[in-house]
Amino acid sequence: MLKISPATVFTYLLFIPLIITYHFYEDIKQIFYLLAPLSIALILCIYLYDHKKRDINLHYGILQTLALYFLACAISLFFNFQDIYWFTAVRDMIIISSPLLIFMVRYEFVNHHIIALFITSFICYLIWIQFKIEFIHIKSLFESNYDWRHEYDYGTIVGPFILYFLYKKDYKMLLLSLLFLLLVNKRATFMGLLPAFFTYYVIIKFFKIDENKNVLIAFLMFYYFSFYIISINLPFFASMFLGLFGKGEILLDNFLTGRVIMINELQPELYNRGPVAYLFGNGVGQADYYLWKVIKNPVYNFYVKPVNPHNDYLKLHFDVGLLGVVVYFFMAYYMYVHNSGLGILMFLYTIPLLLIDNGLIYYFNLIVTCIISRADNDGKT
Repeated sequence: MLKISPATVFTYLLFIPLIITYHFYEDIKQIFYLLAPLSIALILCIYLYDHKKRDINLHYGILQTLALYFLACAISLFFNFQDIYWFTAVRDMIIISSPLLIFMVRYEFVNHHIIALFITSFICYLIWIQFKIEFIHIKSLFESNYDWRHEYDYGTIVGPFILYFLYKKDYKMLLLSLLFLLLVNKRATFMGLLPAFFTYYVIIKFFKIDENKNVLIAFLMFYYFSFYIISINLPFFASMFLGLFGKGEILLDNFLTGRVIMINELQPELYNRGPVAYLFGNGVGQADYYLWKVIKNPVYNFYVKPVNPHNDYLKLHFDVGLLGVVVYFFMAYYMYVHNSGLGILMFLYTIPLLLIDNGLIYYFNLIVTCIISRADNDGKT
């Protein structure tokens, strides 16, 4: 019988009004950032109530990585102090560092936490679409669904649930999560699912890469920087991808939903601003401000606030330089990989999304993925 503690219900239900407020009340969307400090208290509530523990077991690898991230941010701000838009700088530092701040305490979660979290996430989506369900699945991975009202900003949240229930062989919940996938109509979810599934079950498990920690770290680093190279040169690789599948007639900018414009604006700036900016960045959070205020492309007339470039690798490199890109590998490693198959799967799923999504600021998704990566320590459900 499923047992869910009051602490669990209290924690996940409190996410719902925050997410709803963020989506529907434009004037007070900044409440979204309350998720960061609130999550620390709420997850600690589970930790103390469910495990009846009063001792705090810190993860010193996470603390060291946090220090490196804040150092990279400080260096990027130091070299560009006079030209910083401070709102995006502070926002990015809060959101990007928050998962590590929350999970610097060694939490463990069990199956009923993940089920409660899945139900909460599904409710958030149903409220988003105002319960007007349409069973229209993605017609093509090559065609954008930008103007479809059922496309869910947080749709990539479905992927970790699919991988979790598949890993645990919970096929009833897997079917529900696949239904969720059909509803949210988010192509980016497949961008994470397919590489994660293939890499873990066909490469890592077959060659037993996960049995040696050093080999695993080296492999994950290769995986991470492979996607970084693709990301920085995304238009080139996207053209190759379309050609490989005989879809060369599709306009590249339509396939990438306007991302080509942003990439073409930002990519040259990685090199034009000199070696210091290349290595240490132009200031944390400044890619958004640059696209919004400096670039005069008409596409940005639709936006009334800083514009996220929809390419997290490019954003990281522009903001905190190549140093920040390297540091974020270790941040992602400590967020997700915990010597368990689930943690490795969450890492493999999340990294490809940095190519085309705004994963660094989808705080709700980051916390959910971190929780799943810490579930059950590979034990039986």
